[in-house]
Amino acid sequence: MRPIDDSDLADAERLLCEGFPQLPGPFWNGALARLKRYGGNAEAGVPLGFLLLDGSEPVGVMLTPASLHRRPDGRLQRVVNISSWYVRPAHRWRAGFMLRHVLADKNTLVTDLTPTPEVQKMLPLLGLQPLNRGVALHLLPLLCLHPASGVRLRPLAPDEPAPPAGPPRSMIEAHRELGCMPLVLEHAGGRSLVVCKRMRVRGVPAAQLIYAESRSLLLQHRGAVARGLLALGLLVFVHETRQARSSATRLFRPRDIWFARAAAGDDMGSDDRTDVFASELCIVHPWPDPLSEAGAAAQQPAGRAAVH
Repeated sequence: MRPIDDSDLADAERLLCEGFPQLPGPFWNGALARLKRYGGNAEAGVPLGFLLLDGSEPVGVMLTPASLHRRPDGRLQRVVNISSWYVRPAHRWRAGFMLRHVLADKNTLVTDLTPTPEVQKMLPLLGLQPLNRGVALHLLPLLCLHPASGVRLRPLAPDEPAPPAGPPRSMIEAHRELGCMPLVLEHAGGRSLVVCKRMRVRGVPAAQLIYAESRSLLLQHRGAVARGLLALGLLVFVHETRQARSSATRLFRPRDIWFARAAAGDDMGSDDRTDVFASELCIVHPWPDPLSEAGAAAQQPAGRAAVH
């Protein structure tokens, strides 16, 4: 294996196009450029990804978006996200070695947010555990039946102080540039940062939760959340969940299972917290979708076509 550097970008792009033919070369060229421009990998001391070699010939690729996250206890935590993993069929017996190489540093929190069903079977054997059972999709017009009770969800202005808990302002603004929506939930307990990514669910404009200190706080104030997101032109609110149930205003779907392995000596923290900043969901697949101008129809996150 070899870390991807500037001289390897053409080889990485060629393999990514081969492994994910629904996504054209300009998409992968842009994804690699965004990873480098974001700068999280350089800050965390992690390469943009790795090439698997057969002699001197690249036969596999894996991107590894990385960053330093501030934990609730104030410590910095290195996070590496496994993404866009492809190995040519004749060499797939070596795919596990790529994954073990990325997992070798026991002091790093490792995530995989778009594993295929085949990879999902592999991950627990290597210490990664599921964080959710699927996703909840909330229909915002129906959530407006709940009162707001003086609580408000609104955009975070670029020149206003961010809520004290949460990532540094530089990370928030970098994600705004990637198309994410930094928001503030104003409630009786103070101000809480909420970050969502625009997406579409069956063509309907939706918001996917990227960051929240407490999902339960958002659901407690779901009337205010619904009004705030509707004001931004969104109709569905999507977040990961362990509760495999539907209701009159919420649909559960057993998909988009996230996996993670905690760093040595740590647990996975609160099940109530969402933090997938600097992951492929934000950087490799930003909003607006770079494919939309080219008229491409692929909407699947890159990791889904992994090594099968």
